[in-house]
Amino acid sequence: MRILCLSVLAASILLMSFTGCKRHHALSPTTGPTSARPAENVGKVFPAVGRYVNQRQLDQLGVLYFEYWGVNPRGPSRLEDLGLDKDDGRQILKLIKDGELVVVWNVSDNNTNCRILAYEKNTPTQGGMALRRDGSTGSITAAEFAEYQKAFPPQK
Repeated sequence: MRILCLSVLAASILLMSFTGCKRHHALSPTTGPTSARPAENVGKVFPAVGRYVNQRQLDQLGVLYFEYWGVNPRGPSRLEDLGLDKDDGRQILKLIKDGELVVVWNVSDNNTNCRILAYEKNTPTQGGMALRRDGSTGSITAAEFAEYQKAFPPQK
C-alpha cells in the first residue's frame, strides 16, 4: 500500500512538473531590448536601475573630496584635484563630465552654510542622491535640497 501511495505521489509530481510549464518570454522581440536598443525602458519599471549615481560612488567621491580638503585649506576647485583618473575613479569622472553628478567646488572651512558637496543633477527638481558636508550620503527630497540651497545658492 505504501509503495502504491509513493508511486501515485511521484507520478502526480512528475505530471504537474510537465504540465503548464510553457516557456514564457518576458520580452517580446518587438518591445524588449535588442542589440540596437539595450534595456531602454528598464528605469521606467525599476527606478533604481535608471539611477546613474549610486551611493557607493558618492561615498568614494566623499573620501576623495575630504582627503583633498584635509591637506588643503579648502575643498577641491577643479576636477583634477580629486584624482579621478585612476581605474576606480573613472566611472565617477564620467558622471561628472556628463553632468549626471554635480560637485560644489571651492568650499572653505569658513563656509559652513554649504551643506551639500555633490548631488545628482535631478536632485533639485525630483530629489535624489547627495553627498553632505558631514560626509554622509543618501537620498534627499527636492524640498530638502531647496532648504539646503537657501543657505548656499548654487555656483555658476
